[in-house]
Amino acid sequence: MGLDRAVLNPDNPLLGELIELQMDSAAASVQDLVSALSAQKIIVNRFGTDPDGATNLVLTDRLGRARSEAVGSQTFWWVVLVGRDHAHHLDPDALLKSIAPPPESVAWGDKQAMSGGSDGSPWGEVAEANQPTGGWVSQIEVDAWSQDPRVVGVWEGASAVRGTSVKLRFRFENTGLLQVQRTDQAGAAVIEGQWATRGTLMQMDIDGGGSNLPYHVTQRTLSVSWRGASVSLYPLK
Repeated sequence: MGLDRAVLNPDNPLLGELIELQMDSAAASVQDLVSALSAQKIIVNRFGTDPDGATNLVLTDRLGRARSEAVGSQTFWWVVLVGRDHAHHLDPDALLKSIAPPPESVAWGDKQAMSGGSDGSPWGEVAEANQPTGGWVSQIEVDAWSQDPRVVGVWEGASAVRGTSVKLRFRFENTGLLQVQRTDQAGAAVIEGQWATRGTLMQMDIDGGGSNLPYHVTQRTLSVSWRGASVSLYPLK
Protein backbone atom coordinates (compact mmCIF):
# COMPACT_ATOMS: atom_id res chain seq x y z
CA MET A 1 0.00 0.00 0.00
CA GLY A 2 1.33 3.41 -0.95
CA LEU A 3 0.34 6.73 0.61
CA ASP A 4 1.13 10.29 -0.44
CA ARG A 5 0.05 13.45 1.37
CA ALA A 6 -0.03 17.15 0.58
CA VAL A 7 -1.24 20.05 2.69
CA LEU A 8 -2.37 23.50 1.62
CA ASN A 9 -0.49 25.12 4.52
CA PRO A 10 2.01 23.02 6.52
CA ASP A 11 1.58 25.37 9.48
CA ASN A 12 -2.18 24.78 9.56
CA PRO A 13 -3.28 21.37 8.19
CA LEU A 14 -6.91 22.22 9.07
CA LEU A 15 -7.01 24.49 6.01
CA GLY A 16 -6.95 21.40 3.80
CA GLU A 17 -5.09 18.16 3.23
CA LEU A 18 -5.05 15.81 0.26
CA ILE A 19 -4.18 12.12 0.61
CA GLU A 20 -3.67 9.52 -2.13
CA LEU A 21 -3.59 5.82 -1.26
CA GLN A 22 -2.81 2.95 -3.61
CA MET A 23 -4.24 -0.35 -2.42
CA ASP A 24 -4.75 -3.86 -3.72
CA SER A 25 -8.23 -3.97 -5.21
CA ALA A 26 -8.98 -7.15 -3.26
CA ALA A 27 -8.65 -5.16 -0.03
CA ALA A 28 -9.76 -1.65 -0.94
CA SER A 29 -13.23 -1.30 0.58
CA VAL A 30 -14.31 1.73 2.56
CA GLN A 31 -13.54 -0.22 5.75
CA ASP A 32 -10.04 -0.89 4.40
CA LEU A 33 -9.66 2.82 3.69
CA VAL A 34 -10.63 3.70 7.27
CA SER A 35 -8.17 1.11 8.56
CA ALA A 36 -5.39 2.47 6.35
CA LEU A 37 -6.05 6.01 7.55
CA SER A 38 -6.04 4.79 11.15
CA ALA A 39 -2.59 3.29 10.58
CA GLN A 40 -1.46 6.82 9.69
CA LYS A 41 -3.00 8.15 12.92
CA ILE A 42 -5.94 9.64 11.05
CA ILE A 43 -8.87 8.39 13.12
CA VAL A 44 -12.29 8.30 11.46
CA ASN A 45 -15.19 8.36 13.92
CA ARG A 46 -18.03 7.84 11.43
CA PHE A 47 -18.39 7.30 7.72
CA GLY A 48 -21.00 6.68 5.07
CA THR A 49 -21.38 6.56 1.30
CA ASP A 50 -23.49 8.96 -0.78
CA PRO A 51 -25.67 7.67 -3.66
CA ASP A 52 -23.15 9.15 -6.14
CA GLY A 53 -20.39 6.94 -4.72
CA ALA A 54 -18.50 9.52 -2.69
CA THR A 55 -17.55 8.56 0.87
CA ASN A 56 -18.05 11.03 3.72
CA LEU A 57 -15.74 10.87 6.71
CA VAL A 58 -16.20 12.47 10.13
CA LEU A 59 -13.15 12.98 12.34
CA THR A 60 -12.92 14.69 15.70
CA ASP A 61 -11.97 18.08 14.28
CA ARG A 62 -12.20 17.54 10.52
CA LEU A 63 -14.54 16.49 7.73
CA GLY A 64 -13.45 14.26 4.88
CA ARG A 65 -14.59 13.37 1.38
CA ALA A 66 -13.13 10.40 -0.53
CA ARG A 67 -13.45 8.76 -3.95
CA SER A 68 -11.80 5.72 -5.45
CA GLU A 69 -11.01 4.31 -8.87
CA ALA A 70 -9.80 0.84 -9.84
CA VAL A 71 -6.84 0.71 -12.22
CA GLY A 72 -5.98 -2.88 -13.09
CA SER A 73 -5.37 -4.83 -9.88
CA GLN A 74 -4.90 -1.62 -7.89
CA THR A 75 -7.41 0.81 -6.41
CA PHE A 76 -6.58 4.46 -5.90
CA TRP A 77 -8.27 6.34 -3.06
CA TRP A 78 -8.20 10.15 -2.95
CA VAL A 79 -9.16 11.77 0.33
CA VAL A 80 -9.71 15.46 1.11
CA LEU A 81 -9.63 16.46 4.79
CA VAL A 82 -10.43 19.92 6.11
CA GLY A 83 -11.18 21.48 9.49
CA ARG A 84 -14.87 21.94 10.24
CA ASP A 85 -14.49 25.73 10.49
CA HIS A 86 -12.92 25.85 7.02
CA ALA A 87 -15.20 23.35 5.22
CA HIS A 88 -17.33 26.04 3.56
CA HIS A 89 -14.22 27.45 1.83
CA LEU A 90 -13.49 24.23 -0.08
CA ASP A 91 -15.33 22.24 -2.75
CA PRO A 92 -13.87 18.74 -2.27
CA ASP A 93 -15.86 17.19 -5.14
CA ALA A 94 -14.31 19.57 -7.65
CA LEU A 95 -10.85 18.87 -6.23
CA LEU A 96 -11.30 15.10 -6.29
CA LYS A 97 -12.61 15.13 -9.84
CA SER A 98 -9.74 17.30 -11.01
CA ILE A 99 -7.08 14.82 -9.87
CA ALA A 100 -8.85 11.62 -10.94
CA PRO A 101 -7.79 10.10 -14.28
CA PRO A 102 -9.91 11.54 -17.12
CA PRO A 103 -12.45 9.28 -18.87
CA GLU A 104 -11.18 7.38 -21.89
CA SER A 105 -13.39 9.59 -24.06
CA VAL A 106 -11.47 12.69 -22.97
CA ALA A 107 -7.97 13.14 -24.36
CA TRP A 108 -5.29 14.49 -22.04
CA GLY A 109 -5.26 18.29 -22.20
CA ASP A 110 -8.81 18.61 -23.54
CA LYS A 111 -11.22 20.87 -21.71
CA GLN A 112 -14.09 19.25 -19.85
CA ALA A 113 -16.94 20.72 -17.81
CA MET A 114 -17.45 18.85 -14.53
CA SER A 115 -20.69 18.97 -12.60
CA GLY A 116 -20.86 19.62 -8.86
CA GLY A 117 -22.32 17.41 -6.15
CA SER A 118 -25.63 15.77 -7.05
CA ASP A 119 -27.36 17.44 -4.10
CA GLY A 120 -25.73 20.82 -4.65
CA SER A 121 -23.48 20.43 -1.63
CA PRO A 122 -19.79 19.70 -1.29
CA TRP A 123 -19.87 17.38 1.68
CA GLY A 124 -23.14 15.47 1.56
CA GLU A 125 -24.32 13.89 4.80
CA VAL A 126 -22.95 11.20 7.07
CA ALA A 127 -25.64 9.04 8.63
CA GLU A 128 -26.32 8.95 12.34
CA ALA A 129 -26.56 5.15 12.34
CA ASN A 130 -25.92 2.50 14.95
CA GLN A 131 -22.24 1.64 15.12
CA PRO A 132 -21.95 -1.93 16.46
CA THR A 133 -18.55 -2.42 14.83
CA GLY A 134 -16.60 0.11 16.84
CA GLY A 135 -17.52 3.17 14.81
CA TRP A 136 -17.66 1.73 11.30
CA VAL A 137 -20.94 2.28 9.53
CA SER A 138 -21.44 -0.33 6.84
CA GLN A 139 -24.87 0.77 5.66
CA ILE A 140 -26.04 4.34 5.25
CA GLU A 141 -29.42 5.46 6.55
CA VAL A 142 -29.89 9.10 5.67
CA ASP A 143 -32.67 11.07 7.34
CA ALA A 144 -34.89 13.27 5.21
CA TRP A 145 -34.42 17.02 5.23
CA SER A 146 -36.86 18.69 7.63
CA GLN A 147 -37.19 21.76 9.86
CA ASP A 148 -35.56 21.54 13.30
CA PRO A 149 -38.29 22.79 15.71
CA ARG A 150 -35.59 24.35 17.90
CA VAL A 151 -34.67 26.68 15.04
CA VAL A 152 -38.21 27.77 14.16
CA GLY A 153 -38.72 31.39 15.20
CA VAL A 154 -37.09 34.79 14.80
CA TRP A 155 -33.41 35.29 15.58
CA GLU A 156 -31.25 38.42 15.50
CA GLY A 157 -27.55 39.06 15.26
CA ALA A 158 -24.87 41.11 13.55
CA SER A 159 -22.11 40.46 11.04
CA ALA A 160 -19.22 42.59 9.80
CA VAL A 161 -19.11 42.85 6.00
CA ARG A 162 -16.04 44.68 4.65
CA GLY A 163 -15.64 46.46 7.97
CA THR A 164 -19.29 47.59 8.08
CA SER A 165 -21.60 46.23 10.77
CA VAL A 166 -24.74 44.65 9.36
CA LYS A 167 -27.75 43.79 11.52
CA LEU A 168 -29.44 40.53 10.57
CA ARG A 169 -32.88 39.18 11.45
CA PHE A 170 -33.70 35.59 10.44
CA ARG A 171 -37.28 34.28 10.41
CA PHE A 172 -37.31 30.48 10.18
CA GLU A 173 -40.84 29.15 9.61
CA ASN A 174 -41.88 25.53 10.13
CA THR A 175 -43.11 25.42 6.52
CA GLY A 176 -39.53 25.81 5.33
CA LEU A 177 -39.87 29.50 4.46
CA LEU A 178 -36.89 31.65 5.38
CA GLN A 179 -36.85 35.45 5.52
CA VAL A 180 -33.69 37.42 6.20
CA GLN A 181 -33.78 41.15 6.92
CA ARG A 182 -30.45 42.90 6.42
CA THR A 183 -30.03 46.39 7.85
CA ASP A 184 -27.00 48.63 7.35
CA GLN A 185 -26.23 52.31 6.84
CA ALA A 186 -27.98 52.24 3.48
CA GLY A 187 -31.24 50.96 4.94
CA ALA A 188 -33.07 47.63 5.25
CA ALA A 189 -33.71 44.91 2.70
CA VAL A 190 -35.58 41.59 2.99
CA ILE A 191 -34.87 38.45 0.97
CA GLU A 192 -36.79 35.17 1.01
CA GLY A 193 -35.84 31.55 0.41
CA GLN A 194 -36.11 28.07 1.88
CA TRP A 195 -34.35 26.30 4.74
CA ALA A 196 -34.06 22.75 6.08
CA THR A 197 -31.91 20.73 8.47
CA ARG A 198 -30.62 17.17 8.66
CA GLY A 199 -28.53 15.95 11.56
CA THR A 200 -26.14 18.78 12.41
CA LEU A 201 -26.28 20.34 8.93
CA MET A 202 -28.40 23.16 7.54
CA GLN A 203 -29.08 24.22 3.99
CA MET A 204 -30.40 27.68 3.14
CA ASP A 205 -31.63 28.12 -0.42
CA ILE A 206 -31.27 31.89 -0.33
CA ASP A 207 -28.78 34.52 -1.43
CA GLY A 208 -25.98 34.48 1.16
CA GLY A 209 -26.87 31.07 2.54
CA GLY A 210 -25.26 27.72 1.86
CA SER A 211 -25.78 23.98 1.51
CA ASN A 212 -24.97 21.31 4.08
CA LEU A 213 -23.13 23.60 6.48
CA PRO A 214 -22.87 22.92 10.22
CA TYR A 215 -25.20 24.76 12.58
CA HIS A 216 -25.56 24.72 16.36
CA VAL A 217 -28.61 25.68 18.39
CA THR A 218 -29.31 26.09 22.10
CA GLN A 219 -32.11 27.83 23.95
CA ARG A 220 -30.12 31.07 23.85
CA THR A 221 -28.07 31.00 20.65
CA LEU A 222 -28.14 29.81 17.06
CA SER A 223 -24.93 29.63 15.05
CA VAL A 224 -25.27 29.48 11.26
CA SER A 225 -23.06 30.08 8.24
CA TRP A 226 -23.88 33.27 6.36
CA ARG A 227 -21.90 34.68 3.45
CA GLY A 228 -18.98 32.37 4.25
CA ALA A 229 -18.74 33.25 7.94
CA SER A 230 -20.20 31.89 11.16
CA VAL A 231 -22.84 34.19 12.67
CA SER A 232 -24.20 33.98 16.21
CA LEU A 233 -27.92 34.77 16.50
CA TYR A 234 -30.14 35.33 19.52
CA PRO A 235 -33.91 34.77 19.85
CA LEU A 236 -36.03 37.87 19.35
CA LYS A 237 -37.92 38.67 22.52
